[in-house]
Amino acid sequence: MKKVIFIMVMALMGAKVSAQNATQPGEKYAYCIMQCFGKLFSSKYVVTLDFGEVISKRKQIYENGKKKHFNSNGESLNYMGKRGWEVVSTYTDRDFKQQLVLYFVLKKKIESDDDIMNGLEVQDSED
Repeated sequence: MKKVIFIMVMALMGAKVSAQNATQPGEKYAYCIMQCFGKLFSSKYVVTLDFGEVISKRKQIYENGKKKHFNSNGESLNYMGKRGWEVVSTYTDRDFKQQLVLYFVLKKKIESDDDIMNGLEVQDSED
């Protein structure tokens, strides 16, 4: 009998934890695909962002008016995390040169569409 009660209590606790992680009614999220690839002849990484706009053009991160290059994928994730973005999933694919490219699907809780770019300085990518 004690085992049955223990199992029921554990099941209820698990349900409560998963309910806390669920999206609450009225919550709004923005999503972004972050593409990370090595810079040619360099140890730096280039990051582009796709916000799923109607005319989708990837954006490159700028800082103080200059292109931002990262030392690692982890640095780029920390950069985006400090601006409210969190990783949903990751995947890899090959570009037109058959080089491996790492993609991160990110999400950010927003109040309005104006919040999407908060903390980011971006410009259209040249490639």
